[in-house]
Amino acid sequence: MLNEATTITTQTLALRAARFRNFVVAVVAVALAAMLWALLQTSWQPLLGLILLVPLCGAFLYLDARTVHRWQDHILETWAQDKLDLDIFSDTLTAIRALPPRTLRAMLDTLPNLQHTATNTCDDRHALAASLQRENRRQSNRTLIVTLAYTAGLAALALVVILFY
Repeated sequence: MLNEATTITTQTLALRAARFRNFVVAVVAVALAAMLWALLQTSWQPLLGLILLVPLCGAFLYLDARTVHRWQDHILETWAQDKLDLDIFSDTLTAIRALPPRTLRAMLDTLPNLQHTATNTCDDRHALAASLQRENRRQSNRTLIVTLAYTAGLAALALVVILFY
């Protein structure tokens, strides 16, 4: 199971890196398009297109969090079934120099405290895993709701600016 968990982790890191690259390209494209359009029309109104960066950033954060949560769910389920030792798993991953250390550390920090996992019973592990999964869903939903609220507020503000100027 250690090999499977390591493979899933490296795949998750690769997916996150690819999504981040795509996100950066999208942010640059939206910003450049809004600025070029404003220059071509000699108007400030196309700059309101920069508001699109808010839902773009929110969507990226939401999708990235969901990706990490899916990875965490798999690792926690394997751990809860006592098929994976988190200490050995963490040591194995941190020994792989090709993996980005800060990103990997941030992902590993979402797992239960590695010093106390050996003493937990199977029921304790399942309860802890379920609790972490609930908190993850709550945080993801909060990100989504805040993004939608900011987007709606900025869109309304942009509409007011367009209508009255």
